[in-house]
Amino acid sequence: MRTILRSFRRCRAQKGPGNKRSSTPHSCYTGQPRRLKHLPTLLLAAVLTLSLFWFPGCTDSVTTDATLLRGGAQNNYLLTMGEPPYKPYTAKDGTWAVYWYICGSDLELRDDLNFTPTGQIQEMLSVTLPDNVTAVLEVGGAKRWHNSFVDPDVINRFVYRGDTLTQVETKPLANMGDGQTLAEFLEYCNLNYPAEHQVVVIYDHGGGSTLGVAFDDLYNMEPISLPELEQAFAARPAASGTYELVGLSACLMSTIDAIGSLEGQARYLVASEESQLGCSWDYSTLFSAIALDTTIDGAALGKAIANGYAAQCKHFGYTAYTTLSVIDLAYASDLVKAYNDVGNELLQGVAANGVDCFANLGRAAYISENYGANDSPTSCYDMVDLGNLVTNARELLPNSAEPMLQAINKAVIYHVTNPLRADGLGISCYFPYTGSLELFEGYTKLEASPAFRYYYDYAFNGSLSEEGRSYLASLSAEVVEGEAERLPSPSELGLDGCGISLHGNGTYWLELEERAAYVSAVYLRVGIYDQKTGDMILLGTRDDIYKDWELGLFADQFDVRWGSLDGALCYMEAVGQAEDKLLYRVPVYHNGVPKNLMVAYSGTEQHKSNGSYQILGLLSTNDSESPSPNPTFENLKTGDVIEPILYRLSAASDYRNDIGGPGEPMTRAITVTKGTRFYDTDLGDGLYFISFEIIDYSATRHYSKSALYVIENGIFNTAPQL
Repeated sequence: MRTILRSFRRCRAQKGPGNKRSSTPHSCYTGQPRRLKHLPTLLLAAVLTLSLFWFPGCTDSVTTDATLLRGGAQNNYLLTMGEPPYKPYTAKDGTWAVYWYICGSDLELRDDLNFTPTGQIQEMLSVTLPDNVTAVLEVGGAKRWHNSFVDPDVINRFVYRGDTLTQVETKPLANMGDGQTLAEFLEYCNLNYPAEHQVVVIYDHGGGSTLGVAFDDLYNMEPISLPELEQAFAARPAASGTYELVGLSACLMSTIDAIGSLEGQARYLVASEESQLGCSWDYSTLFSAIALDTTIDGAALGKAIANGYAAQCKHFGYTAYTTLSVIDLAYASDLVKAYNDVGNELLQGVAANGVDCFANLGRAAYISENYGANDSPTSCYDMVDLGNLVTNARELLPNSAEPMLQAINKAVIYHVTNPLRADGLGISCYFPYTGSLELFEGYTKLEASPAFRYYYDYAFNGSLSEEGRSYLASLSAEVVEGEAERLPSPSELGLDGCGISLHGNGTYWLELEERAAYVSAVYLRVGIYDQKTGDMILLGTRDDIYKDWELGLFADQFDVRWGSLDGALCYMEAVGQAEDKLLYRVPVYHNGVPKNLMVAYSGTEQHKSNGSYQILGLLSTNDSESPSPNPTFENLKTGDVIEPILYRLSAASDYRNDIGGPGEPMTRAITVTKGTRFYDTDLGDGLYFISFEIIDYSATRHYSKSALYVIENGIFNTAPQL
């Protein structure tokens, strides 16, 4: 016990990022039984717990030998480093083992312990496990830790039994974003800690189908791809025959491709369609569910995890993006087949009808529930709810839509969500919202649907590949004759520089006519024309305009109101919709750090009708053009300084081409109070411009000409187009 206290004192003395770590081996942690007769021991245990969890930057060892005193008695199975793992039992009826793969990444660098891997481990330690339940942890992948028992320079392995956490092994530093590292952990667990019921939980960032899971901060945030995940589980299957449950405790991983990767390896999957913003699962709920009833099955355990996560999000005020699905993998084969059948029907449709099929699927996707703020330049994951997409594309899918929806409804046995994510059915799939070739390249490596691979490859490259032609021929010889003509390139569509028609009452319209056949989405862009400098000040985009796709007509009446934070005008960019809500991102500086304020507008069909905004919270931003692990999320707090950003485009630039890009930011500081709110404010008299952003079938963005409105004393007058 004295060695633990000495370690505690060293930890306090050495607190800070620049201190050297001890080279002595790590060993263990214990909590104490809650009995009043052991109050002195309880107090000592509390002190020891503080020493382990509340001194960030300290990575000294917990103890220097294999001796642990608990209630005055020596723990007989605590091991020194290098000894073989102790095996108290082999797999038998009623035994449980949870294999927890914890890649700390930059999540461990968060200031609030509640939202770090250390905090999640602490949740587990709050539960005393019965004798027939064991947890095995592999921990690494972060540059520093909020505790004193994880060494960032090695791979750490721990075993938790009863109320005791024991370090049983360290391994040389390895990339936790490598499927081989996961496979070796699964092999170690199955050989040394088998059980009748085996659970695998992978904790870290997630990047959807195209990126994967577990981004190691020590290896350039490289993740385990879904093909690697499949290979790891196939190479190291459960000793019991099938894992009871696999949990992907990460963002964006409830995907059709993840389901396909785990087919035959587990009975149930628990994962989230949306980013897990703000907080993670409640691990005290997970371990309590098993500890209180070891007859529980994977379905009931999955529901407990989902309910615990929802309660955790509610407790911390992060309910806006809550989703978690429990999926019965017995239906994995049916799901994957139905998904590929959807792809088959789309591929045959585009071969027969040309670009119309691409554009129509795009229109369905842009009104479907999507995840990871796909229209935002700060994150791009290209994930959409599969059921919602198929529902909105029923006219394209007369044969495959209903079987797909039936398969989803059978497989998703439990699904927690929230009003902003009420349209999703629990499983997502890839759709190229961003047109990112990097994400598409990741998608081409997946096996769930060859039909969708060829379909999207056709859209990206403008023609069907030879492999795609052969695949299409295997589906229907009748369609092959004369199929797959080369699609017009984005520059050939005639969508750049389209003219806008104006009326003196403030009505404007864009007529694309037959060119609308190439278009998936149309947004309105609004701004202020600075008459003194000739510059344009961008206010953002709107999606709630009149759209007649058959006529190719897009119109609305100019609204002299725009969103503001406490009266300060904001740049607002439409990023999605949910039921009667329109979702926007608002770029701001939050206490000097660039972030996105996320808001939802609730009202009737037209934005200018009376409605209200809800502030959802703040998302971190990504300066890189490449996809990155998920953003962090936090609520606005009283005293925060928010500087809403407007973008100014210089008069020296080409308005028509540059209208879609950011210019120099303009800010005005707002100090958040309890009464801070987001609302529409009158723009007043002035000179305003509008233009249209047009997204074609290949996700390429085009911009119309700009047009000016003069508003003086509330009266509209038109001005020449720019």
